[in-house]
Amino acid sequence: MRSCIAFFIVFFNALQAQCQADTSFIPIAAYWEKGDSFDFRITKVKRSWQDRELVREDSIQYIAQFLVKDADSLSYTIEWTFKNGFFDLLGLPWDSREKFPAYQTIRVIYKTDEFGTFIGIQNWRDISRMINDLTDEVFRVKSPDVGISTGDLKKTLEQLRSVYSTQRGIEQLVFSELLRMHFPFGKRYKRGEIYKYTEQIPIMVNSEPATGNGIIFIRKARLDKQRCELVQQMIIHPDSAEKMLTKYFHSMGMNPQAIPGTVNNSTLEVNEENIYDYYYFPGIPVKLSATRETRINVMDDRIRHTEMTLIEQIQP
Repeated sequence: MRSCIAFFIVFFNALQAQCQADTSFIPIAAYWEKGDSFDFRITKVKRSWQDRELVREDSIQYIAQFLVKDADSLSYTIEWTFKNGFFDLLGLPWDSREKFPAYQTIRVIYKTDEFGTFIGIQNWRDISRMINDLTDEVFRVKSPDVGISTGDLKKTLEQLRSVYSTQRGIEQLVFSELLRMHFPFGKRYKRGEIYKYTEQIPIMVNSEPATGNGIIFIRKARLDKQRCELVQQMIIHPDSAEKMLTKYFHSMGMNPQAIPGTVNNSTLEVNEENIYDYYYFPGIPVKLSATRETRINVMDDRIRHTEMTLIEQIQP
């Protein structure tokens, strides 16, 4: 173990010296220590349009603490803690929320590799179990605390339980901000160069992710501050778009093969742009702005959906 740690230290000292000598490359790596803690403000806004009419708008904002619980030569263990926003989603009044003291805070424990690249949520089963218990209790005490019908409440709770039932759903749909926040880590970027990549992106619940074609590049850098701004852009691959459209028709109870030209005359577009403002030594997010737009044109329907996520470090 000591030899591994020694090699790790020598390797990173050499990498750091090389990057300091060659300023054309910027590596973004963790360099965290056990006990490091940062606070972030997370804002999420979702909007949906049907034929240019805004039909839904949801937003949530919360403060999260990022704490390095453990660090070794191969990985970091992170605790991501924040106030449970599930009550706001259901519109529960304050007197009803007091019935669930154990559910006021959510703690996500996840691992990264030694560079800060996201590996996975460790306690996803505990989170799933908590949501199942909470949805059971919410439905049990529904009347008269919740001002929505029993059928609508049951449908909402079933959708939530479905998303929280798998590790992939929790990581990609519930806590997608963690995947985005760690995306730049573990890579070395050359200034003035554009990198191409493919990415698996979640589009529909309980469905295989789609394939996207993306690019990422450094837009600007302040070497004296060891700070840079990365731009990431992504569009869905045409083959994946066609497969997702077929699944969409089946989910609507339609057989696209029975209606000639249905898929060919329909379009699915997914565009994403993320802007990362990061310190790169050590790797600390300052501000991350992520925007995804989805457009679906099916027969006479025109659907547009946008998701905006803003992650801002709260300065001590």
